[in-house]
Amino acid sequence: MMGSKSMRVIIFSNPGVQGEVMRRDAQRKLKFLGLNADVRVETDEFSFARAGVMFTPAVAVNGKLISNGWVPEDAELEQALLAN
Repeated sequence: MMGSKSMRVIIFSNPGVQGEVMRRDAQRKLKFLGLNADVRVETDEFSFARAGVMFTPAVAVNGKLISNGWVPEDAELEQALLAN
């Protein structure tokens, strides 16, 4: 389990189902790994620009983009979560 450091996972997506599906997938992966994180979906285009998102969907873990214009592979997401 993580210590007091809180992990943040942000899913950048256009409004709709895809962002929620990605959020649930991220929460499921976190639970499987025994990690805790704040997971949220961001749909505001200004937030996309501030985070450096060029294309959606995109995923950031603790402020670092791990995908920009694609849904990350399961192993890619797992590696990013474990690295943080």
